Amino acid sequence: MSYCTWHNYGIGFNIDDGLFINDDKLIAAIDGSHLMDKYDETFKEVYEECDKDINEACIEIDECGLGMASVIARIIEERNPGLYLCACDDYNGNQYVMYQASYPWDMSDFDKTLTKEKIIDIFEEFINSITDTPIDRSIIGDCEAENGG
Repeated sequence: MSYCTWHNYGIGFNIDDGLFINDDKLIAAIDGSHLMDKYDETFKEVYEECDKDINEACIEIDECGLGMASVIARIIEERNPGLYLCACDDYNGNQYVMYQASYPWDMSDFDKTLTKEKIIDIFEEFINSITDTPIDRSIIGDCEAENGG
């Protein structure tokens, strides 16, 4: 029997860290994206079927099974073409959305224009669009998630 661990490092945020997401705003963001194109129903209908549990509804439409972090990452990517994000969780079940830099020879032209400040700006703009009050910018920054299985 063996056990493997993995580590994700990048610039991002923990979605469980003081984010007070407004369900209606996140539903509007999801229904306004292409995430629901392959479904016969809106995300609001999925949300209703899941007894208005936003986490369960996100898991229903997420092919990776991670849920809200993955859904948020896909919406941010859609709004910022060329940006590729990692959605992951740690041993404690905390979910993260992060940008992970590539090796220079693997970086796209878009990646090469990104600075830490620009990435934080992108995340802050999106988070503020799905919350009722502006976030404390300090929750976005260098982060790491360790997990295994």
